[in-house]
Amino acid sequence: MRYHRMETVEATPGPDVSVPELTARTLTDATIWGSRATWRLTLRSWFEPRGDGWIIAGTVASTW
Repeated sequence: MRYHRMETVEATPGPDVSVPELTARTLTDATIWGSRATWRLTLRSWFEPRGDGWIIAGTVASTW
């Protein structure tokens, strides 16, 4: 998979502030298995503290 460009359409934080989470709907220009297209992806990411900031600990992608 090769990603060329990603545009965030909508981003919302998760409801539970004790577990930092972000859900973003994106339009992702990518080549997947030789086919280039704009894919409508929802990315649900969880964060964890690291040093002085936060990092993405995991992400699950699905279509919308």
